[in-house]
Amino acid sequence: MESMKQMFRIGGLDATDGFGKKLGSLLQQGSILFLEGEMGAGKTTLIKSICSALKINPDIVTSPTYTIAHRYPG
Repeated sequence: MESMKQMFRIGGLDATDGFGKKLGSLLQQGSILFLEGEMGAGKTTLIKSICSALKINPDIVTSPTYTIAHRYPG
């Protein structure tokens, strides 16, 4: 399995949405992402944008705070 670690700093909600949609369009089925960030950093917003790009209803996305893992279809 190929692994990669990459850090991104994204400024603002519009940039987060655009980045998430671009990233989502590049993901393949079965891809795994690990997100790390302070509360309010935009992790949930990013996942909603990724889900939108993958034609997954972003309304099913909930905040991962206090949760070990969330799995989404796709």
